Amino acid sequence: TAGLQGRTTDALFRLCASSRPLYYFPERVSYREALQITNAADVGLVIYRQPGPQFRHMGTSSQKLCSHLLLGQPVVALRQASFQFLDDFECGIQVDAEGDIPPALERLRSDYERYSKNARRCVREHLRPAERVLELRDVFRALVDSGKAAYDDQPGRVA
Repeated sequence: TAGLQGRTTDALFRLCASSRPLYYFPERVSYREALQITNAADVGLVIYRQPGPQFRHMGTSSQKLCSHLLLGQPVVALRQASFQFLDDFECGIQVDAEGDIPPALERLRSDYERYSKNARRCVREHLRPAERVLELRDVFRALVDSGKAAYDDQPGRVA
C-alpha cells in the first residue's frame, strides 16, 4: 500500500526474516479476513504514516488499533499524540521510527501478560465500547426525532 514504503517495508521484511512469525498483507482483505487475522495475532502493529489530519488525530477511531486492544492484544504503534492513551494505560508501545519496532516487540514479549491485562483495562476504562454504542444510539434517536418533528411541521403537509 502507499503507506508502507521504504523504511517501513524494510523494517517489516527484517522482522519477517527473523524466527518469529509475522504476516504481512499488502493488499486489502475483507472485514471477515481482517477479524480472523487480528484474532490470531498476539500483538498488533499500527503504522499510520500519512500526513493528513484524519491520520494524525485518529486516536480511538483506529479500528485496527482498537480491535487488537478489544482482544487483549497489546500494540506497537508509530508515535502520534492521539495514541497517548497507549502509554497512559501501558497497553502498547509507541515508537519513533520503524527501526524501533523489534525492540518494542521484545519489550511486549518480556511482559506480555501485564500489557495484555492493561489492554483490557484500557478497553474498560477508556474505550468503553458498550457505553459508546448507547451514546451513539441516543444521538441517532434524537436526530431521527428532530427530523420527524421538522417534517411534521412543514406547511401544507397533509397527515
